[in-house]
Amino acid sequence: MATSWKAGMSPAGFNRAFRSQFGTSPARYVTEMRVREAARCLLQEDGSIDDVAEKTGFPNRAYFSRVFKKVTGEAPAGFRRAHKMSLTQARHSLSAPRVGESGDT
Repeated sequence: MATSWKAGMSPAGFNRAFRSQFGTSPARYVTEMRVREAARCLLQEDGSIDDVAEKTGFPNRAYFSRVFKKVTGEAPAGFRRAHKMSLTQARHSLSAPRVGESGDT
């Protein structure tokens, strides 16, 4: 069933109300949520980009890559490479002793 019908609204009325509440269309909102989940998967899981595309509801890698880049400004592989490296460096710097803190007493 259509979401607008469930809400007791016409499709146009639902879209208007959604846009005024969230600042974007329902379709754009869903796409952004799917891309956000895909970004999380790219950073926290080791599956292929094809696996991430499928897991987040995109029909194929090409379409996923096009939408991901449109939303984030980065291709999925480049996003994974750049941000995973940043996370690894941040974790390493958090676990490394600070200058002057050798742990020796």
